[in-house]
Amino acid sequence: MEDKKIIELLKNKVCLKQEIFQRSKGVIKDFKEVLNELIEKLVKDFANHDKRVIISAEEKGEYAANVTIGSDTLVFFMHTNVFKLPEDHSQWQMSYLKDNPDNAYCSIIHVYNFLSDSFRYDREDDLGYLLARVFVNKEGHFFVEGHDRLGIEYRDLMHDVLDKEKIAEVLIKCIEYAIEFDLYTPPYQAVETATVYQLKEVNQIMKMKTGKRLGFKFQNEQDQII
Repeated sequence: MEDKKIIELLKNKVCLKQEIFQRSKGVIKDFKEVLNELIEKLVKDFANHDKRVIISAEEKGEYAANVTIGSDTLVFFMHTNVFKLPEDHSQWQMSYLKDNPDNAYCSIIHVYNFLSDSFRYDREDDLGYLLARVFVNKEGHFFVEGHDRLGIEYRDLMHDVLDKEKIAEVLIKCIEYAIEFDLYTPPYQAVETATVYQLKEVNQIMKMKTGKRLGFKFQNEQDQII
């Protein structure tokens, strides 16, 4: 039986993905460590300002963590699969990928922004919005896709290496971005009806579907999507 091609694929592709996954486990560990340090500092520095404001971090398994800053909860999680950047991605314009296509394989850490009350009141239908995706390859090089400065400052996969200092910068920008965006009033049509079940108890009112609008238009608005 001819199995040389399978062996080559296992050596060249499967082993590569395993190498990236092992590295990414260290990356998400570093994310959690930096995150805890940042939250501890924020708690200390903000302690005398307003005790009503909740600032906390919570580990959610090996590959995820939640951070609550006031009315916002940021969810960080690493996908357990490794992905290859599509060939029409802008990063392929660099010699870094053209000379070594293996550099196009990355693990991804997602950062989502939810309302803290979505978790507090168990509103399972509430929406969270993707703030950023952090791509990390086998050499520890990275780039970020995201909103605002997050999608501009970290685009150089060839030269940017993800160390704890860079992780801290990305985390701070994610938190700043989440805090700066306010909860928008939903369109009247979205809340003009309610069921008896929703209104039966006062607590049920808190379960009406809610979500931040981060750079998106509601479906019934005629403006172009941002």
